[in-house]
Amino acid sequence: MSDNEINVKTVIISVVISVILSVVISYMILPAGPQGAQGLQGIQGVKGDTGNIGPAGPGLGELIYDSGWTLIDNYEDKVFCTLDNPNVFVYMIGRRDYYTASQTYFGGASEGTLARGARWYITTNNELTVYRFADDEHWPLIRVMVWQLP
Repeated sequence: MSDNEINVKTVIISVVISVILSVVISYMILPAGPQGAQGLQGIQGVKGDTGNIGPAGPGLGELIYDSGWTLIDNYEDKVFCTLDNPNVFVYMIGRRDYYTASQTYFGGASEGTLARGARWYITTNNELTVYRFADDEHWPLIRVMVWQLP
């Protein structure tokens, strides 16, 4: 290699190093500018396999009792059914009249001296009993449905 070729390579390497250093130093010294606008969102990718459908869950089990709409007086404990096994799911809904279903004051509520609503409970004899509070006006008709849990 001649001296001219070595000098040309040295100059090229020096220029490249100097450009790289100036870029690095400028990023270190100069503050960053404001962020640009959000770009457009890309297209939706291909949907992957969802896998096999698993077996059905146990569900609620068998419906073992449905009272239908039943009148209940204020301040009354009414036995709706006797359960063989208290491992059940109980659904209770009330009606003020034959047109509107409601769960207003479900479980009971006190407003000053007024006690409203209705609640269900299971006695020590496994009797599913509903109590309607003394001042209630929302639960004159009650329907109780019971499922035996698996």
